[in-house]
Amino acid sequence: MIPVLRRLRDPKIDVLRGVTLFRDLDRAHLKRIAALADMTDVEAGRHLVHRGARGLEFFVIVDGVATVSIDGHELATLRNGDFFGEMSILENGPRTADVIAQSDMRLLVLDRRSFASLLDQEPVVGGRILRAVSKRLGELESHWQAA
Repeated sequence: MIPVLRRLRDPKIDVLRGVTLFRDLDRAHLKRIAALADMTDVEAGRHLVHRGARGLEFFVIVDGVATVSIDGHELATLRNGDFFGEMSILENGPRTADVIAQSDMRLLVLDRRSFASLLDQEPVVGGRILRAVSKRLGELESHWQAA
């Protein structure tokens, strides 16, 4: 009898299935994303993004909580499935805000080249990211007009 080869489970793909940004993508798409992304754990209190610094990575929160602030004014709380870092990579400019881990976190991280590949290979994900950027810019504008 010939043994049946079983597909090995990739834990990164299992994690990706739980991220809102990648919802509804099939295994082949998730496998390509898993190949592009690194998984990292960070401790509470870590400064993940510094406003004004050059943006080199895109982050997706797998588990944990972070806050987004500008000049000490908290703008948002990010949780599982949220992402950040896309604006500075898209425009090749400086980070627009500080992001600090409020809890221990698990993150998916894509460098600039991997992020560009993600947008090229997964247009559905790229569309979701661009819609989120548009929404964030509108929220920032409303925040500053109210201030």
